[in-house]
Amino acid sequence: MRVRSWLRKRELLLALASPRVGWRTGWPLGRLGRGLVAALLLLLAVGCGPTFPSFWLIEADPQGPDGAIDPAGKLRVLGIQAEPPETGPDSTVRLSALVVTHPRHGLRLPGPQGLAPTAHPAGLTALWLACKQPSEVVAPEPCGLEQLNSTTELRRLTPLPATDPLPFPGEPLRAELRTSLAPDLPYTLLVTLIVADAAQPGGAEGCYAQAQQSRGVSPSVNHCLIAVKAVRVSSSDRRNHNPGITLLAFGPEGGSLATQPPQAEPFSYPRLGADTADSDRPKLTLAVERSPDSVEVGSDSAGQPRNESLSATFYTTAGTLEAGRGSFLDLDCASVPETCPQHPRTSVTWQPPTARADREAPEGAVHFFVVVRDDRGGLAFRRAVASGR
Repeated sequence: MRVRSWLRKRELLLALASPRVGWRTGWPLGRLGRGLVAALLLLLAVGCGPTFPSFWLIEADPQGPDGAIDPAGKLRVLGIQAEPPETGPDSTVRLSALVVTHPRHGLRLPGPQGLAPTAHPAGLTALWLACKQPSEVVAPEPCGLEQLNSTTELRRLTPLPATDPLPFPGEPLRAELRTSLAPDLPYTLLVTLIVADAAQPGGAEGCYAQAQQSRGVSPSVNHCLIAVKAVRVSSSDRRNHNPGITLLAFGPEGGSLATQPPQAEPFSYPRLGADTADSDRPKLTLAVERSPDSVEVGSDSAGQPRNESLSATFYTTAGTLEAGRGSFLDLDCASVPETCPQHPRTSVTWQPPTARADREAPEGAVHFFVVVRDDRGGLAFRRAVASGR
């Protein structure tokens, strides 16, 4: 099967499987339909065509729409945090977005040891929009890109300046949102973030203009991204808050882990030769510890006790993660799962790169990103660097 033909079929199926299909085509596919499409994608992947990297890998050599390596890299939006994630009327919400690329394509910025490659995209520009979610819409949709949203109040948000704390320059994108005094509580505000890098003509503004002309479809899947964050506005006196990340920990599997609070020294890992066999690659543990108050106790629709469920997603720019997701749930708890306590830490196993180390880890540096989420829209993220020794 020809690669280009396979890619066209994959793009069609991905478009159908996307939750955005409702605002692309006007008809919802539903959970069952998206499941069937996912099965078709799996059959395509098994039958022929190229293989695709795991979601947890920030690629050093990403492919473009034509299947060729994109020399300008690829943008990734790993998470958008609203602080707080649920608020009341006439309140301020601070927004932060973790937008990265592979260090081969990122800026070289000052660090503890001088200029160093970072995951901060070159020429990064951003456009923040906010609108009220129409009552007839169930899933979050981008603001200002569809006729459905043209009847809602569309606001442009003013970006906040970054502070760039060392040793991880390239602070997340930030903006601020003020909720109105609208009496029809509760309601949902949709924050739309449009980001573009130096390879996108016209930056974020050009990306937005082209997306408007194509019914919300990005003109470049690698260099122009559209992300949505929902912020709930209510009168509740028990509003959701974001989980907290106390520290990251890294070290040999089953051994003592080095911990890294904010602004700490980089972790270290053993550099391997290009001819190192896969069976000889050491396994290291990357763990995240949540703050004690991250899990909130609430109730379900029947009034029964229910704890929030926390999960963590891990990303890396080099090497291999055994799995990209972790859970804080206590699987040995014999009580009702909704009331079981949750562990303070969760972790994944990582192995250093070998033959591709020079490309994946410029100057021996490997970047990690961890995103912790609750199941009500709360989110926190942290980044870390490990240096080869």
